[in-house]
Amino acid sequence: MPVYIFTVRKDHEQYSGPLSQAETLQLVRQGHGKGGSSRDYLANTVENMTALGIRTSALHRLLAMVDGKTKPS
Repeated sequence: MPVYIFTVRKDHEQYSGPLSQAETLQLVRQGHGKGGSSRDYLANTVENMTALGIRTSALHRLLAMVDGKTKPS
């Protein structure tokens, strides 16, 4: 099974720095690249974390907000 990992280069011109919750939600909802949508990538990550026994995390909460299941804080 192929595995992808993304790393952050803080010196890269596209690095935005820390984002607000609203900015993060907007970017995840609109993002789409060669590997698919940002929302689907996030959902796949959360699914695999859950399968490993990680049932609560910031990514779980983010997915719930992206999907409109919980309101942003």
